[in-house]
Amino acid sequence: MKNAIKIFAVLGVNLLTFELLCTVVVSSGLLSTSFPTYELQNRRFFGDYNRDFGAWHLPGTSFRHKTKCFNAIYEFNSVGAKDTEFNQKNSQKDIFLIGDSMAEGFGLSNNDSLDSQLEAISEMNVLNFGTSGHFGTTQYSLLYEHFQARFKHERLIILLTLQNDFLDDSFEFGREVFHQRYRPYHVSVPNKQGEYSLKYFDTKKLETGELELKDIFSAYLASYHVAKFIYKTGKTAIYEEFSKQSRSDIPIFDEAFFNESMDLMVYNLNSISKKASEISVEVFVVIVPSSADVISGVQTFQTKKVKTELEKRVNKVEIIDPFHVFRDHHDPKMLFHSCDQHLSPEGAKTLAQVLNRYLS
Repeated sequence: MKNAIKIFAVLGVNLLTFELLCTVVVSSGLLSTSFPTYELQNRRFFGDYNRDFGAWHLPGTSFRHKTKCFNAIYEFNSVGAKDTEFNQKNSQKDIFLIGDSMAEGFGLSNNDSLDSQLEAISEMNVLNFGTSGHFGTTQYSLLYEHFQARFKHERLIILLTLQNDFLDDSFEFGREVFHQRYRPYHVSVPNKQGEYSLKYFDTKKLETGELELKDIFSAYLASYHVAKFIYKTGKTAIYEEFSKQSRSDIPIFDEAFFNESMDLMVYNLNSISKKASEISVEVFVVIVPSSADVISGVQTFQTKKVKTELEKRVNKVEIIDPFHVFRDHHDPKMLFHSCDQHLSPEGAKTLAQVLNRYLS
């Protein structure tokens, strides 16, 4: 009995020492990872909650997101959007915003997000339907179909993040990395050029938002965040290998992969544009500049190629490329989080100013 007590005591001391060490590592910013918030909440602010388009937010909740370079509070309204409450009799003049974490405002409290920044410098009302969770143009099209009729709008803004949009829509990549998540994909129909069927990964993985043991660990243990960092690092090799296939600025560029991905993006954007034009909604597609391009001052060949393809092949949309405005900013590094590639408050403000000039 005494030996058992000693073993548990030693184990307890070792676990406590390890936790204290992880706390020092995380709080000092040695790892680019999230921090414990010491308040009980879901470990992620998004989840695969929506049966139609997958990744979304829990309605009527809030979430504190803390890392070494930001401490943001997200507020989600009754439909799950990171925005104030939508008026069920909203104005026909409202703007519908679709996108991934860039549109949502990753690392930004609600007042700093793109929709709020645009509203602050204009008389427009922007409905923010952006979400994190590796959200691609297939999911954009499904989300727009899901919410389009519920909220009146005269303009639609679609944000593209070209660093990851191809991978977010790739069924092959998803099978390698997201096989345990509930995710929709458009998969090309064999021998039928330009036709796609809708396919979902693991329908049993649709999440409910109920708290789990992992949520408790995430809230109170730094060691959980260290373990999560190590796990994500282990997947980096897979991500980078697929990423190489889609980048036309490197020697091993896979042109077939690029063309297939481009075809799918065009298909999804045309599907959205068609739905929007049926109700006389004006559509703007925004290519969000990457931090690497902006800081280097050089836009990659891939981005230029995608822009050219979109201008030629996507119907009834206006393409907006804010790269030169971002590049010419007095301090381009200010436009992105210092520990992350997402837009900072200054970056969201700059993008809002660009959009305001197009929309006014």
